[in-house]
Amino acid sequence: MHSFIQKTILSSYRTISNIVLAFLIGGVIWFLVLLLFYMLNNNWAAPIEISRTHPKILQLNASMFQAQQQADILKLEISEATQELAVIDKEQKELEQLINASEQSAIKLAHLNQEKKTDTTHNKTLVAKVNQVETSLDDNLKAGIITKIDALNAKIKLNGIKSSTIDAVISSELLDHQMVNKNRLELLEAKSKILRIDLKRAQDTEVIAAKKNQLEQINKIIQTLSDSPYISVTHSESPLHFAFVPYGTLDSATKVGEPVYDCLLHNFICRNVGKVVKLNRDEEVAQHPLFKIDTRGVLVQIELTDESSATSRVVFIGHKPLLF
Repeated sequence: MHSFIQKTILSSYRTISNIVLAFLIGGVIWFLVLLLFYMLNNNWAAPIEISRTHPKILQLNASMFQAQQQADILKLEISEATQELAVIDKEQKELEQLINASEQSAIKLAHLNQEKKTDTTHNKTLVAKVNQVETSLDDNLKAGIITKIDALNAKIKLNGIKSSTIDAVISSELLDHQMVNKNRLELLEAKSKILRIDLKRAQDTEVIAAKKNQLEQINKIIQTLSDSPYISVTHSESPLHFAFVPYGTLDSATKVGEPVYDCLLHNFICRNVGKVVKLNRDEEVAQHPLFKIDTRGVLVQIELTDESSATSRVVFIGHKPLLF
């Protein structure tokens, strides 16, 4: 009886040892098969589910908001500077019209001045003649040709003529001087304003060009952010599905509409669970599903008909890894 028990224990031990050894050998063989499979396979990808609370989505939203805010501020500043330029242009046109009017007025003043000079010369000649008449009156009075009363009355009339003539000459010269000076001051002031306007326009034009350049750079940043594979997640209420495609298998996922397969035990009994809906070219880094090392690749957006496939370790894009 004791011998039978010992034989049974030894037999059970051998059986268990053989089973454990078989599992170990099977595990090693399976690992080698998977190792060989991933070395040769060129269409595997790792599914990823991303929601709006993902850190990268939150960072993308913050960057997009900041860039859009800067773009809006620059657009407002450019609009204000452009409006200011329009006001400056309008003011310059008005000043140019004023200068033209002043120049035309100066021409007219020159003609009037010439006429006034002629009148002034005539008045001065008249004063000289009055002086001659006064001298003649004195001579006639001494000769007894006229009486003192006649001479006095004549001199009173002559003095009135002489006084009014001199006043006219002085008034004409003063008026001419004032009008000429006023016209010159208006011209100088208008030309000075135009110089300041030209300087302001140059400054505003330079500022607008710089801000437009900044806006162009920010728009490029916004476009780059918009091309991110994560941008569609920011507009979706529910999580979206992506697949990390390593560079070695990238050729299999270069077309929109390529089927996506999910398989049991990595590569057996595969079924169609979706398709590729969007391609992206921004580089990503993820862990290899077998070797657990960082692997470089890209994300493609996929549409899954079976949500459970989002938790699978790998999926296959384009075709099944084997014939079944």
